[in-house]
Amino acid sequence: MVVDGISPLVVCKQPTAGQRINIFIERLWRSLKQEAVYLHELQDGFQAKRVIDGWIGFYNAERPHTALDKRTPNDACFGAIQVNQAA
Repeated sequence: MVVDGISPLVVCKQPTAGQRINIFIERLWRSLKQEAVYLHELQDGFQAKRVIDGWIGFYNAERPHTALDKRTPNDACFGAIQVNQAA
């Protein structure tokens, strides 16, 4: 129903918080598969856990991220905390 040329239905073109989080999760999952899972012939769940745990440690501590100005997530998150504690 349109009243005076104005529709009460407004289309929201911005993603909701859930959709934005989903984007990050999908990208993380893609990176995990391409950089760790597909490179190993995983024989069982124990081996898969070791490979995935190792990759997550690498991802957070060693792998630079473009979105974080080439810093690691650990540096971006904990670097500021360590500086504040030292002061």
